[in-house]
Amino acid sequence: MLSMGKIGKAFALFLTLVTAMLCVTLLTVKPATAQSTGILSAPAFSVILTNASYSVPPVYYTDPQTGANITKAGYFVNQENLTFTIQNEPNVTYYVIRWTTPYIRGWNSIEGYFGGDPMNATIKRTTGSTTNWVLTGTNGSFPIYEHGILVDTVVGYSFSFGFQSLNFESGAKIEFQVQASNGTPVYNSTILEERYSIIGEPSDWSNTQTITIPGSSISPLPSPTPTPASTVPEFPTWMIPPLFAAVTLVSIVFIRKRMTKT
Repeated sequence: MLSMGKIGKAFALFLTLVTAMLCVTLLTVKPATAQSTGILSAPAFSVILTNASYSVPPVYYTDPQTGANITKAGYFVNQENLTFTIQNEPNVTYYVIRWTTPYIRGWNSIEGYFGGDPMNATIKRTTGSTTNWVLTGTNGSFPIYEHGILVDTVVGYSFSFGFQSLNFESGAKIEFQVQASNGTPVYNSTILEERYSIIGEPSDWSNTQTITIPGSSISPLPSPTPTPASTVPEFPTWMIPPLFAAVTLVSIVFIRKRMTKT
């Protein structure tokens, strides 16, 4: 018959073996969300920055109530288009775009909006061979915050989409990557926010594409010179005395001839 000491040693050995097996299992099993399972390929994409600046000419009109001639000044819009072109893959429903710069740590995801609801995906896959997404940026100044504190005001381009905007300083190098997902939007509600998240399998992140934000503003085009309305030319004032003298002389000569005939 086994003594209590032998039973205790055997139980302790059993627990040690079970613990070791559990540790090996936890080390070899990877979480389902850690990486792609290989069904979706990392998307191929390109991103380009295209100048789309334009001038708005002045407008001339007559006030219908006062009859005054009104001139509405023209202006110049310094604009850049940021265009993403993603090569579509089968079974993809959404694409996620993220960005960074060589001077910051980590990546910033661009969260898009569909139907007014925020989502974790930037853009929904479209039919056809590619999915294109164009952001229009206008030149101006915007604040820079760090941990909620205003640290600087810089000049650059602000690219608006949905209720958000991407502010990139002039001269900055921006790196982009794209990820594909076959998920569907799921509504999440917390104390801090309400949003949609894309629940599904993600692909690996794509290769990095880099653009450089223009370092200076585009010079505005010269505004056309307005054509003045045609007017009746004014009679020069210096011609009045000679003309008056000539009329007087002709009148005297005419009167004398009439008197001679009579």
